[in-house]
Amino acid sequence: MVNKFDEKVNYKHNNDIDILRVIKNLFKVKNVILIFIVGILFASASFAYSKFVLPELFTTSVSMYVNNENGRYTSESVEMSALTTSRNLANSYVVILNNDAVMEKVGLEIIDLYGIEDIKNYFPIDEKNNKKYIKAKYIKNCFNISPVNETEILEVSATTTSPYLSADLCNSMTRVAPEFLKRVIGAGSVNAIDVASVPDSKSSPNIAENTVKGFLAGIFLVVVILFIKMLLDTKIRDTENFKDRFDYPVFGEIPFISLDSENEKGKKGKKKKKGVMEIIANGSFQTKEAYNTICNNLLVTMSMNDEKIIVISSPEMSDGKSTVSIKLSKAIANMGKKVLLMDLDLRRPSIHKKLNITSKYGIIDVMAKSTDFDGAIYKNFSENMDILLSGGISPNPSEILSSKRMKEILEEAKEKYDYIIIDSPPINLVTDSCIISKLAAGLMIVIKANENKIEDFRKTLDNIEISRSNLIGVVINGVDTSSTRYGKKYNYKYGYGYGYGYGYRYGYNYSSENSKEKKEKKVQQ
Repeated sequence: MVNKFDEKVNYKHNNDIDILRVIKNLFKVKNVILIFIVGILFASASFAYSKFVLPELFTTSVSMYVNNENGRYTSESVEMSALTTSRNLANSYVVILNNDAVMEKVGLEIIDLYGIEDIKNYFPIDEKNNKKYIKAKYIKNCFNISPVNETEILEVSATTTSPYLSADLCNSMTRVAPEFLKRVIGAGSVNAIDVASVPDSKSSPNIAENTVKGFLAGIFLVVVILFIKMLLDTKIRDTENFKDRFDYPVFGEIPFISLDSENEKGKKGKKKKKGVMEIIANGSFQTKEAYNTICNNLLVTMSMNDEKIIVISSPEMSDGKSTVSIKLSKAIANMGKKVLLMDLDLRRPSIHKKLNITSKYGIIDVMAKSTDFDGAIYKNFSENMDILLSGGISPNPSEILSSKRMKEILEEAKEKYDYIIIDSPPINLVTDSCIISKLAAGLMIVIKANENKIEDFRKTLDNIEISRSNLIGVVINGVDTSSTRYGKKYNYKYGYGYGYGYGYRYGYNYSSENSKEKKEKKVQQ
């Protein structure tokens, strides 16, 4: 920790680009498990679809040899030019055999072979000129005709739901092809090398192959979704997520909680909202332990440089810095240390509202010398814990916080208290926190999980660096405990900090029972 306030702090940013960080996070155990589970689900779906939905198909084939001299080749007459001509003919034959006229002719042979009633089970039957026939497109869908590796061999394959029909289609093509080829080309011939046999096993669906493809498709899909989600997600969620990008100490996490009895009915039947004092008194075990952890880490850090003052701020409004200030002060006081909680948020003070306390004087009165330091203290709020409220709103808070008088007040406080906790405004909205931190050990930043973004904290770092202040640590507030070590999930509904209506202007009103009239006090600096 840097202890010299006039020395520029060297900040350490994680230099990993977002893509590398996302790739690294993809291989975390929980993500690997999710990827594997989705892959299994897709594999199961593919297996079921292939097994129970897709029809069984049977494929068989026959080969035909292309001649360029009506099939009367001898070993002596075979030359390279003749073979080249045969190969060219093979390509032409493929085009001709895929013609609709050829396919309809094959369809007529199949009708003659099977009969109308039987063939209706495989193809739709049309009628033209009082003659039954099968449209060419249905026959063509069954065939695949192609040269074999650029040779003069043609391979004709047929695929249907019947092994016998597939064989009959191939054999019918070998009978129909020579007639059409000779009539159209007028040269060369094609001869069947063999006879198509009836396949004894199905060609598709390949259940094992489809299952593997489904598994790989599921993995690919979930990886893409996770990758995009992680790449676009810039919110800070917990310590681990924070540490992925920044190299700063995290004093602890505060769980996201709510009290089941948030609203209690008063005597007249009206709902009564619990205040911060009730939350402090009845906080959950997890919350108390979280603050004890933060307290211990903070005190160890401050003891290294024999410092007593810590300034608490946050990037934006409603991040929970004021409630953290209160609870942290309480935790330190419970350790037997004499603590002073100071509300130096002179633009929108909230400590008095959260604790439901009033005081005739505050820090503004001390600055104006309307009272002395001791006279403005709200003493014995709890054992070992005193409070110094703001005393109102100041028209020039930055000047007050940077004044010589403020330094004298803090020096006096250090003589009477073991630790001074200062609640200050959000650092990304005004510079007050950086100003007062020059007189303290440094800043502790409260980050609101799932609300503050990486850009928010980077802006905070820029403000700290520009002001040459010192960041001693971070607290992550409102961490979702549903999947963390805390176990039980809580619903946190109590708005730490500012709440709504904050707006673009960082200004607000202050009132107390002893001073109902809104006023601004003139301050001696």
